[in-house]
Amino acid sequence: MRDWARGREHFSSVGPSPSPLWEAIETRVAQQRGVKSFDDLSSSEFVPRDYQPSPAIKSRYDLVDGHSRYKRDLDTTGVSPRSDIPLGPVELDLISFAESRNPLFLVLLGGMGSGKSTTIKHLCNTFWQKHKVIVCDLDSDLHLRDTSYNEPPENTVVKALIRYLSPKFNDLIPPEEELTKMWTWALCNDTNTHPAKNILSDAQDRLRSKLGNAWRDESQAAMMIRAEAISFLQQNPLDNLVYQALRVDYYLTCRCGGDRSQFLLVLDNADPLPPRTQYHIFTYALRFQVASQCKMLVSLRPLTYSSNLQGANRLIEVIEHVGPSVIDVIRQRIEQKVLPCDLSNLSVNVTDDGRSYRSIQDAEAKRWAEEVVRTISETKPVGLKGDPNARAFIEGICGHSIRSALIVAPKIFGSPVAPPLSPGEPGGQRQRVRDHDVIRAIVDGWHGYFYSDGKRVTDNIFDLGSNDSRSCTSKIRLLKKLRASHNRVVSVGEMRQHLSYFGYQDKVVVDTINSVMMQSKRLAWSDSVAFYESLDGCQNHRLQLSSAGEYYIENAMFNLEYVQGVHVDVLLPREETLQHDPRKFADRLRSLELFIRFLHQQDVEEVKRMLRNPQEDYVDVYGLALFSVEIVAALARQVKNIASSLLRSGKTGKERREDISTTVDRWESILVTVQRDTDPLVNKIASLRPQRLEEAS
Repeated sequence: MRDWARGREHFSSVGPSPSPLWEAIETRVAQQRGVKSFDDLSSSEFVPRDYQPSPAIKSRYDLVDGHSRYKRDLDTTGVSPRSDIPLGPVELDLISFAESRNPLFLVLLGGMGSGKSTTIKHLCNTFWQKHKVIVCDLDSDLHLRDTSYNEPPENTVVKALIRYLSPKFNDLIPPEEELTKMWTWALCNDTNTHPAKNILSDAQDRLRSKLGNAWRDESQAAMMIRAEAISFLQQNPLDNLVYQALRVDYYLTCRCGGDRSQFLLVLDNADPLPPRTQYHIFTYALRFQVASQCKMLVSLRPLTYSSNLQGANRLIEVIEHVGPSVIDVIRQRIEQKVLPCDLSNLSVNVTDDGRSYRSIQDAEAKRWAEEVVRTISETKPVGLKGDPNARAFIEGICGHSIRSALIVAPKIFGSPVAPPLSPGEPGGQRQRVRDHDVIRAIVDGWHGYFYSDGKRVTDNIFDLGSNDSRSCTSKIRLLKKLRASHNRVVSVGEMRQHLSYFGYQDKVVVDTINSVMMQSKRLAWSDSVAFYESLDGCQNHRLQLSSAGEYYIENAMFNLEYVQGVHVDVLLPREETLQHDPRKFADRLRSLELFIRFLHQQDVEEVKRMLRNPQEDYVDVYGLALFSVEIVAALARQVKNIASSLLRSGKTGKERREDISTTVDRWESILVTVQRDTDPLVNKIASLRPQRLEEAS
């Protein structure tokens, strides 16, 4: 029986070791600015000062039929009480919505981590202070998050909403006013069109029976009957929800004189909840909004929006949330927090190649930070697959997620393998920070080698993150199948069948789907659940590829720095791992060589298994090749390029030069071998759809 292990186990004695230079800079920033460079502002009191407004509005997402994009009906040019805080079009739209007396149901639509919650908190702290705003944090406040297949039933969802909302509504209407003025208003008002008519009918009948013509009076006997009626209503969650809507309607009608602009209910953070729970929440949120005639804002991701509000059968308006780009977020944090600080006499020593230890001064530290920002900001032309491109890598794995950018950025500057300090005096010759330095820093993080956990943004495309399921290919096959499908969508049943062609058992398929759906990375989405316990009864569920998932299979898995970083975290037969020094180029490549040979072997065996029952769609998904051969070709090219650069630098001794040359020769040999060994398979693949291939040629 084979013993399985991860290569990083050889580095178990190496603990987290952040860059001493960045640690010293961050300490100084925290002392002078009161917050670190890349702190998440959504939970910070410094949101107004550091908030980045939205750029120009873009129509990024498709809207559900019948829905429309929100249009401002107020002049918001002079609405800001804080002239020092800039406003973008999204913020202006939301301010206009809050000012409007029209009780609309509005969706704030944006991708995961794009800053929707930060925008809401920012407006609550600045421009919405004159309104009564209740923000209902569905994920944390309602304790509804449940990643099991058995989501809460609809009554549990309604109870959870009431459990959170009812105390907030108590602040709007004191108990004594509720039993007197509110009930009198409700009973005396014509409630024929109000949903509360039915739930109050029993109480009304009892009041008339007991008190006769005095049933509307605010007597002690009437108060007791009203209180008993409230207790009875609270036993039925659906009736209780309508009653809570009645309370809000009274507040807006009587306490606010009919001015519906004075109250706003916000539902945020629904996206992490199981999809069936989401559906129940939005079903009853819509009913509550209609019954209370209040303004309601719901913050959603695109798939949550399209899955839950498709059949709403009512007018819903949408604001697309477009936050700053992830690169702009990182650049702004350095410009606003690091560069203005006094970084003189940093108590840290660093060493350059061939130089003794020395102290770092203000200008040199800032020049280094500026050079890193310049590298990640540079837009480069599209090159060959896997060519190092720091900006494309950051944007690829983060997408439009500001949250992800704030997790990745400290690794760029703070990893022990962070981009090196530029030598020389200020104004002298500057050494460029290289793209592959940035990518390696992101991948290796503070450990100095890749270590996967649930909070990391960078995914390991070759591993399922489990010691129970072993496959270094299944995630690639799943994502490639999604990439080749119409609208990047495939049913669970079709995906299950596709992966079965290559010999994957259901356990591996389930773990593969859950792995790509992991919350912090989100390479793909499900329209039905947040986590799969099994595939039973899930055949019609839909899986959809995300932009990050597409980036991994189109670019990341061909990049040398990424693959040599994550391969040490892949579960492999122990004999396929190598104890080595991750700081040495040649050692890392020897370890990578073992992994690549194993990956190719698995790819070959799986394709042979598929060819026993040939599937025509193989060509549509994978082309006339094996993906492992494409990876080897891309890595071999990059190995040769980096080795040539090292040999030209003149900084390598004779022994190291020979080691590097041997490494290049070995990788060229690997490429020739895998191409030769797979030629027979490629010929068989080409025969799967000869007619279509002839038409294409």
